[in-house]
Amino acid sequence: MKNNYLLFFLSCFFGLNAFAALLLPAPVAPANFSVNQTPNVLIDWSASTGQTYYELKYGTDPLLQTGVQMASPTASSFTTSELLFGTVYYWKVRAMSATDSSAWSAISQFT
Repeated sequence: MKNNYLLFFLSCFFGLNAFAALLLPAPVAPANFSVNQTPNVLIDWSASTGQTYYELKYGTDPLLQTGVQMASPTASSFTTSELLFGTVYYWKVRAMSATDSSAWSAISQFT
């Protein structure tokens, strides 16, 4: 009987944790490898459930080891300003909460 309670408790515990994990946001726009974007491009990604904000990183470094990193409240988009024409930019995003973070999305690029 004790084993049944233990199994029930563990299934409930792990079941709840599965729902608490933040979903990985996916890049939506601009489309990967898109060209002729304006300097004020709208960067958009799929929403994640349970997040309190998103972290967005973008810049000209293909690995995004340098660049602009910013926190966006709960919006699943951000409009850049004063980017340069003819320059390739890279970006990625992740969902954040007080206790967890998702992995970074795949890196997307636009010109």
